Amino acid sequence: MAKLSEAEIEDFLAETRVGTLAYTGLGGAPRAVPIWFDWDGSVVRMFTFEATPKLKCLQKNPMASLVVAAHIVAHEREHWVAFDGEVRISEKGGIELVEKILPRYWTEMDARRRGILEQFRNNAELIRLLELTPSAIRSYLER
Repeated sequence: MAKLSEAEIEDFLAETRVGTLAYTGLGGAPRAVPIWFDWDGSVVRMFTFEATPKLKCLQKNPMASLVVAAHIVAHEREHWVAFDGEVRISEKGGIELVEKILPRYWTEMDARRRGILEQFRNNAELIRLLELTPSAIRSYLER
């Protein structure tokens, strides 16, 4: 199986992509949800609200994987990057991450999204920062 080089991983993750966060659900079954993320070369940062099931699950068992896959389209070969490790949860830094990555995911703020940043800011105390420092980084590239 061909792996991506470090440079290929960085280039791949520099594109706007949605990750899939996999973790153990409260009943013990695996769960996976789409999630926005930011990768700084050593830590994956994500955010969630305090009342979400994913936060309750990660508080109980912080082990998780974030998989970021390419869209399967004619111009892009199959490839993906997976980060495995323990998620650290913080009450601080969530709104700062939202402010940083929201423009990346919503580059054209249409009418129904214009007030979303203000809604996030108004609920900043409910946002939790999720930080996954990978114990392993796996990747695949169709050659």
